Amino acid sequence: MNVLSLPPLHDTGSAFPSTGMLQVGAHRVDLGALRVLSDDEPPVRLTLKSVQVLIQLARHQGVTVSRDQLLDTVWRGTLPTPEVVTQAIKELRRAFGDSRDTAGYIETIPKLGYRLIAEARFEDEPPRMETGAIEPAAPAGPGTAIGAPPQRGPRFGLALRRAALLAAVIGLGGAIVAFSTHAWSPRKAGPAWIAGAPWLVTTDPALELGPAISPDGTQVLYHVVDTAAQAGRVRLQNITGSRALTVPQPADGSDQYPSWSPAAGEIVFTRTQAQTCRILAMPALGGPARALGPCSADTVVRVDFSPDRQWLVGMAATFPGGESLGTGLARQPVGGGAAEPFPYPHTPGDIDLSPRFSPDGRLLAYRRGLLPYSDLYVMDVDAPDTLRRLTRFGSRMVGFDWTRDSRALVFSSDHGGEPALYAVDVASGEVDALGIAPAVEPTLAREADVGAYRVPEHRFQFALLGADAPARLPAPSTTSDREAALSPDGRQVAFVSRRTGRDELWIHDLEHGDAYALTTLEAGVPRLPEWRADGNGVLFVLRGDGPGRAFEVALDTRRLMPRSPAALDVHYLSAAPDGRLYAVALAEGEHGLYALEPDGTADLLEPGVAFARAGDAATGLVFNYLDRIGLYRWRGKHVAAERIGDAPYFRYEMPWALAGATAFQVVAEFPTRRVEAIDLASGERRMVGRVGQGLGITAVSSDASGRRLLVWLLDRDGGDIAAFTFRPAVAAAG
Repeated sequence: MNVLSLPPLHDTGSAFPSTGMLQVGAHRVDLGALRVLSDDEPPVRLTLKSVQVLIQLARHQGVTVSRDQLLDTVWRGTLPTPEVVTQAIKELRRAFGDSRDTAGYIETIPKLGYRLIAEARFEDEPPRMETGAIEPAAPAGPGTAIGAPPQRGPRFGLALRRAALLAAVIGLGGAIVAFSTHAWSPRKAGPAWIAGAPWLVTTDPALELGPAISPDGTQVLYHVVDTAAQAGRVRLQNITGSRALTVPQPADGSDQYPSWSPAAGEIVFTRTQAQTCRILAMPALGGPARALGPCSADTVVRVDFSPDRQWLVGMAATFPGGESLGTGLARQPVGGGAAEPFPYPHTPGDIDLSPRFSPDGRLLAYRRGLLPYSDLYVMDVDAPDTLRRLTRFGSRMVGFDWTRDSRALVFSSDHGGEPALYAVDVASGEVDALGIAPAVEPTLAREADVGAYRVPEHRFQFALLGADAPARLPAPSTTSDREAALSPDGRQVAFVSRRTGRDELWIHDLEHGDAYALTTLEAGVPRLPEWRADGNGVLFVLRGDGPGRAFEVALDTRRLMPRSPAALDVHYLSAAPDGRLYAVALAEGEHGLYALEPDGTADLLEPGVAFARAGDAATGLVFNYLDRIGLYRWRGKHVAAERIGDAPYFRYEMPWALAGATAFQVVAEFPTRRVEAIDLASGERRMVGRVGQGLGITAVSSDASGRRLLVWLLDRDGGDIAAFTFRPAVAAAG
């Protein structure tokens, strides 16, 4: 299990302040004199390395910093033993009067690292943003440039001024990424929630999904995928890791999506049998099942009970016909009856999923947006017009749940690079990172300070694909090699890998078989590389504790160059043959297609865009909208886009590739997946390859000619269920 930590991206000077004061809890640390100052005690001298470790922990307050990260940053250029970190932590604890067993300052996260849980502040920092809700600025209109100071809103200006001052304090040079500030979400001085060290509940090699913790926090429901029977199995397990019990089911049945009923000791799940689907309830320890209602793709799945227990509320009508793309919330009477739309503000293009009522029954939250663009919305149950957007990440959110006091939601998001757990205060919108990653599908007990989540474990490989020959792995490895992009000449592959123990951008030469790391990043996670048309540079999105930034790295010099303004949250990049760069990005949570200008600004071309590719002069700039089915060609600002076909359409990451006037799309089929070529002029389709190994293709990349294809293969999909303690920071301090 890895924990995201965020040291600076570049370090051309010192990585640590040489002077100034650091306030840590009730103590002040004189960074220049290397001593701890307390009101009632004489100064305590510290070593330089201990102070540098403290600074790293303070800069990532509330987030677990791994031991390896501390070694790489504080002891860079030396060959220390891991024991030096232990000694530095012991020295800091002695100076603060702290201990490992009753930690009030530095918490040890077993097998992961350390976390500063006391409030810390560099006294030279500017004042922190006020708590409370912040009204978002109006989204940019077409033709609005982002990046030049006069065009930034007040929130972006504050974020950039703060980042610049902090960079000056810690002596950074080169390209600066404002990882210390979420430009699109308010932050607070210290964490409002404390998550304890997680522990594994399950270690079964099967794929375990959808955990649901019992109200008292002692048991976890989940379902596993029985690949041999092609069916789901619901299991119940104690969080201490005892043997799991499988819910009895018919031989031809498939059980999924378990949850806990409002009735004590009762569970709810869906069962598919003989091509019919029902929502069932039964005692957790076995007994007769009773039907709560039907389920199908057109009614209700992943349900929650209304506060009065009279309705099942879930998702309805997936992807209706016509050009509109959307789902809505629906409800149906408990025990049977026709489903009907849930009464709340909704338009046909909205994609609304996974409703969850708060424990006190006053609020309803749900996720809006197709992956990987999702956010959380909340409203009063008795006043649907109070509906408001709670987050503005536009990220892959896989699961969320209410805290038991109904004050916050805990959710999984990958806006920092890998899926991790966060808590968002419902009243203020303040977001806390809980320091648990990788993690998806969080679930919280309603009567105890404990939660659970799924630890995703995926392994990807990239492969060359031929129409008749099986997929060939040119660079197999024991680690996960993902998000691969074929160079325009088809001779090299850029991909993301942890072959060195951390996420870096790699290059593999297909002709000679050589592979090397192109980057040595010190912060964040590189995502979705794209080649320059001349093959001399690779573009990628760098994600960390802040908006995604576009960067380019030159193959010959490995020089890293920023290519987007800090105010823009970049998701996808595309380079046109003429050298122009385009990005699908969010500004204040609103999607759009942007041209990235050489002067560091971004020009909004078209709002509401989900994915785009820049083709040659004849093909032009081709894209998908978020809320419409079909493919469109951009024709200019303030000019209606030209619809050029029904497919490919936007679903998940990297949905299609483009070479000339041909698009390449992954088509799902069981048990394999195939790649089809689509002529954009005629709409004609033809199969160009199929993968019959592993779990199939997740994305496709093409060279400039379209004659050579590269795919990502998901050849291992697993994961376990883990549990953790979780409580408000105020209660923990008390």
